[in-house]
Amino acid sequence: MNPINNAARPQRLLGMAMVVLVLFKLWLVGAQTIQAIGPAGHDDRLFLQMTGSMLRGEWLGHYSQMTLAKGPFFSMFTALSFVLSVPLFIAQHLLYALACWVVIRALRPWSPVFFLQLGLFTALLFNPVTYDSGIHTRVLRQNLTPALSLMILAGLLALHGRREWSPRKLIPWALLLGGALSALSLTREDSIWIAPALLLPWAATAWQIWRKKHEQSRLRKLGVVIMIPLAVYGAGLSTVGLLNWHYYGVFTTCEFKSAAFKDAYGSLTRVTPAHWQPYIPVARETRERIYAISPAFAELRADLEGQLGFNWAANSQALLGLPPEDHEIAGGWFPWALRDAVAYAGHARTGAEAMAFYARIAQEVNAACDQGLIEAGPARSGFIPPWNKDYTPHLIRSAGNTAKMLFTFEHMAVTPKPSIGPPVRLLIFADLTRGRLSSLEGEKSPLIGQAVLDHVRLSILKPIGRIYAATMPWLGIGALLCTAVGLIRVLSRRRIPYWGLFSAGLLGSCFALILICALVDTTSFPAISQGYLTGGYGFFIFFVFTGVWTAYQQLGLSSVES
Repeated sequence: MNPINNAARPQRLLGMAMVVLVLFKLWLVGAQTIQAIGPAGHDDRLFLQMTGSMLRGEWLGHYSQMTLAKGPFFSMFTALSFVLSVPLFIAQHLLYALACWVVIRALRPWSPVFFLQLGLFTALLFNPVTYDSGIHTRVLRQNLTPALSLMILAGLLALHGRREWSPRKLIPWALLLGGALSALSLTREDSIWIAPALLLPWAATAWQIWRKKHEQSRLRKLGVVIMIPLAVYGAGLSTVGLLNWHYYGVFTTCEFKSAAFKDAYGSLTRVTPAHWQPYIPVARETRERIYAISPAFAELRADLEGQLGFNWAANSQALLGLPPEDHEIAGGWFPWALRDAVAYAGHARTGAEAMAFYARIAQEVNAACDQGLIEAGPARSGFIPPWNKDYTPHLIRSAGNTAKMLFTFEHMAVTPKPSIGPPVRLLIFADLTRGRLSSLEGEKSPLIGQAVLDHVRLSILKPIGRIYAATMPWLGIGALLCTAVGLIRVLSRRRIPYWGLFSAGLLGSCFALILICALVDTTSFPAISQGYLTGGYGFFIFFVFTGVWTAYQQLGLSSVES
């Protein structure tokens, strides 16, 4: 019997099993309809409007305070799905399935046994956050985060497992790593949480290559492993920055990352309030004092203290418990109120004009603070307000609640929610997503046959999520113990294995994401939700796998060196 065929047979079986699982998942999630939210001008509808502009060849469309408010990659993905005539939600699931397959492909040099590969693929594929109705059934950029973050992990694993290969064979994986990093950065502005899972394994791979000084090709390998991903990452961000500069006069991927806007916001929050209140970064009385020392900010007074400010205060009422007449705006809404006010005052006809005005606010307010004209703390830039000791207990509670949500897979749902808004405002959802929309509140679908089949599919999908909620916390504890035991056993050799660093990176990224969400929840707006944790669930599932793999190695069942 041919040994090559014997070796290839498990891979063929694995491939066929993965195809069957993907088709089964696509059949199940096909029951989920799109929750179209017509009034969501800062999220769902905004992404589709950007998509429409791209399809018309107008890049992101006419400039306004919303044009560069969020990264463009999700809209680029939506436009590509539309051109290829693939419904958006199907395209998202296919991208995620591709990411799961790439992970398994990346693991091939370690040759984990068939059931471990299939088990990891299945666990990642049916990750409940990928069909949670609070996130997946809306048109949100978070839906791409699980796939992109897994592709980053796959690139890291592949480069390490193939570090003995020729530099030419490493190039595709280096391109994948750089491309996924660029796409993730252009999808969400808070992607810094992935740093622990990225930097630890990446540095370990570079060190393993560097230390083999006898190998003539090590410098070329280092160039591929380090420089190509960085070059692709930089090229992606630079391309978007150049497009924004060409169309709007500002070189940035997103104005929330631009120095001028961050400096302006930071200058406002450095001013010391007369009476500190949680969730309010720039209180009304503080704004009144700033108007007196900043002519630029004073131009916004009519809007911030008028109907515009009233509307944003009304959005903040549920969180603050204050009537809109007080014009107090919570931290989660104040950046948007500020951007609206700048546009209403006529300073946002182009991106360059808006950034120049923000820079003027920052210069005037910071100068007054530095001269002692207004009581203030140290200079600041960014959106986290000055720390107050009263934040500490809230931060601890928020971190605990966020960790509980992530590690227990709780509060997942599969039934789509009703669409919201007049039908005319929902047309863009049906058009550009090529998907079925949920009925409006109180309406029932006249498609009885489809409704019955959808109910059957959702009734299968729902208990799958419950399995994760019942098992993952315990599996996570087991993985943590396995990883700890494995590390203790190798510390005597004064060498930390790659899988130990990889596991630490995964767990570090989970905790970084928890901390970010808890910090936002403490200082700005409620942020304990699956929407902000989407990438973390896949990392936790992968961490469970690393625990199983560590135990497998420690039992002597694997002869592959990590």
